[in-house]
Amino acid sequence: MSNALEICDLYKSYGDNKVIKGISFDVRQGEIFALLGTNGAGKTTTLECIEGLKSYDGGSISRTGKIGVQLQSSSLPANIKAHEAMRLFAKWNRAPLEDSVMKALGIDEIKNKQYRDMSTGQKRRLHLAIALIGNPDIIFLDEPTAGLDVEGRARLHEQIRRLKESGKTIIMASHDMSEVENLCDRIAILKDGKIGFMGTAWELTDKAGASSVIQIKTSSGEERLTTDNMVDTLLEVLHSYKKRQITVEDIKVERASLEERFIDIARGD
Repeated sequence: MSNALEICDLYKSYGDNKVIKGISFDVRQGEIFALLGTNGAGKTTTLECIEGLKSYDGGSISRTGKIGVQLQSSSLPANIKAHEAMRLFAKWNRAPLEDSVMKALGIDEIKNKQYRDMSTGQKRRLHLAIALIGNPDIIFLDEPTAGLDVEGRARLHEQIRRLKESGKTIIMASHDMSEVENLCDRIAILKDGKIGFMGTAWELTDKAGASSVIQIKTSSGEERLTTDNMVDTLLEVLHSYKKRQITVEDIKVERASLEERFIDIARGD
């Protein structure tokens, strides 16, 4: 699989304050990628450099195709209507408005509603629709479901999954670890301007040092194991049961949560 984005040895400083310290990573075409970090870790600056909103001091950024950006907040005029905002951004981008996007995100339902009268969910949908104008290949989402209720979150998550299925590459920032775990193929965690972790959510929660509890029910009884390497331990135990012809009836695994591991890395544990 080819890369939609490649970051190599990226540096950015504000005066004497080094915000990004030589980070390198790639984002594959068609994946949902999360860039995480606490306040001050360099996440926002990194995204702004990738989006072309800020210059950087060293390194390189290589993108494939056009980008679309959905920001967390919007400076849209309070009295602008949804269809007016869509036409305005389409004109700026010299791109046609696609009915399929309007329909998929439910913009037709609110096309005559002024921005100030929209619910948080309706505003999020409008922001995403604007980001999709011009059929971008890479889409940046900043806290896409912040402030939404359960139904609104589920609806937007479904739209994000459909974008992935259509071949779009999605790079998102979120403080919602359940959202990251459910949506994202891979995760990068920034700590003090450097990459503290890169991999899948599973790899993060199974990272060495994060204890997991495995409860196994077999034909000969029950066993409870605590391990710092859940995958290897589970494979070893299952191999042992198979060798002894013991039938495994049920397995339960209690892992460290994604949020716990994120906090551990952010703190440097």
